[in-house]
Amino acid sequence: MRTRVLIILSTILLSGQWAASKPTCETLFEDPALASGADFGTLRANFEHSTKYSHELGRAGDIKDQCALGTCHLYSWSSSLEQSYSSRTNSKIALSAKHLTVIHWADTAYRALKSEDPTEKIMLGATASFSRFQVRRAGLVPESVWKPARDFDKPPLSTRLQTYVQNVIDRAKFEMKSTSDTAKKGAILQKAMMDVEIIFHDAVGDLPLKFVYEGKEYTPQTFARTFFPELYKPIVAMRIDGDREAGDVHTKVNDGFLVVMTSVDRAEKTVRDLLDQGKAVYLSYEHEATYVDKATGIMSISAFHFPTNARPLSRRQREWSERSGGGHAVQIVGYDLDPATGKILKFKIKNSWGEGVGDKGYYHMYRDYFRTYATGVTFYQDAGINLAKPVYVVPVQQDFDF
Repeated sequence: MRTRVLIILSTILLSGQWAASKPTCETLFEDPALASGADFGTLRANFEHSTKYSHELGRAGDIKDQCALGTCHLYSWSSSLEQSYSSRTNSKIALSAKHLTVIHWADTAYRALKSEDPTEKIMLGATASFSRFQVRRAGLVPESVWKPARDFDKPPLSTRLQTYVQNVIDRAKFEMKSTSDTAKKGAILQKAMMDVEIIFHDAVGDLPLKFVYEGKEYTPQTFARTFFPELYKPIVAMRIDGDREAGDVHTKVNDGFLVVMTSVDRAEKTVRDLLDQGKAVYLSYEHEATYVDKATGIMSISAFHFPTNARPLSRRQREWSERSGGGHAVQIVGYDLDPATGKILKFKIKNSWGEGVGDKGYYHMYRDYFRTYATGVTFYQDAGINLAKPVYVVPVQQDFDF
């Protein structure tokens, strides 16, 4: 009864405030364009968009399509290696990201099976560093020497495969939990691993253990070492700190992996420096579809109509509220400068969602989107990037206070 009274009272109070304010359509929406018929989420008619770039990499390779699977990180590494190979040899090569996806998917399933957490799910996402570890472990295969038996990465098969494998895992873990016999648990585990292997084999066919390329025989591992020595170089994962006044923090994970927590300003300059060297940049970011136009590939906050008081949260606000969007990995292959200020206007993004979306598969990430949603860039330690000194001192992010 008390709850009902409170609800009624709140309704009366709010109704009184609403009536007193006497809002109109014009006062409800601060953006004048909305009063003339524009809808939230639509592109602004006066947004200046161009597909021209001041600096753009050549030989970036073909657009890939990860389809329904969350293995963008593997597609990003594949694209990066293709581009570096083309720059180094002036020859084109196409790597099978589907081969990497199958192996990563199966490995993730095995790890979920061995986990003691009964709620563990198969998660195909990965950090740039772990993804590179998976590429090195699995090796590489040219697209020309292996094709999957079925389109396992497309719906409805992709979704059904996920369900089939998860069912095997959950049933086996339930059975193992129901017995204290160590030998019986081991037998259940081995059978489940075999069942997972059979499911993937039925979906994709035989994976290549050996193959011939340009007249020579390779395994996926020897092919990777022969054609892509850069894959085994030490890397830097530059991650963006939500606290823009925090100093840089370097963490040496091992001899081949350095993590640098830094500001978005430094990350932005690092991207430009790498592109100036002719290197594509592995970018991790939060994909916030609210500010992305699928038809044109425009990625920009200021390009869209939205309620002024509902602007995006700052990085620190998102970290605090755990409102981070879905992670995505792409390659940056170009940048455009403002001729008046010399600042970055936008980055050219090579995506992995096929040529049917965006600008024939490419997206245009404007500076406001990058500075709001970029989470990190990954590059080789021998790229000559100066990590010792800060680059900028806390500038304001365009029209936003973060």
